[in-house]
Amino acid sequence: MKLAQNIKPKTGIWKLLPKIFSKNTAHALYPNIYLPEKIYLNLLSKNPNVNWIGVLKHEQTHITRQRQLGPMKWNLKYIFSKKFRLDEEIIANTIQIQYCQKHKIKFDIERKARFLASWVYGWPDSYQNIKSKFESVKMPST
Repeated sequence: MKLAQNIKPKTGIWKLLPKIFSKNTAHALYPNIYLPEKIYLNLLSKNPNVNWIGVLKHEQTHITRQRQLGPMKWNLKYIFSKKFRLDEEIIANTIQIQYCQKHKIKFDIERKARFLASWVYGWPDSYQNIKSKFESVKMPST
């Protein structure tokens, strides 16, 4: 698939970060989306993994929200407000879950909820609360 110019692989300085950030997570830093190399390369293929397209949709949601609020304000709120960070992740994950539902692929709600409830995101809420929010996501009516 053809990717927009603002979608980039995590190379260079990204390799200096701990593996959890460099190899396992995607990041949206307006105006760019940085993807782990395995995801980036897969998306460039003729038949990209639908799960990775869902990850891209998630990050595109963050970029859209950063543009709407202003990148500096969005990033400061994301860094310093657990509630804002959780709300933004719920919004982006909802888009990703709906994409997976539409394409009849499994979205690992339990794994994502555990990750989002962890130290990586500053323990913004309990696993159970986050999981229940994800389980309540319904496909939008078309």
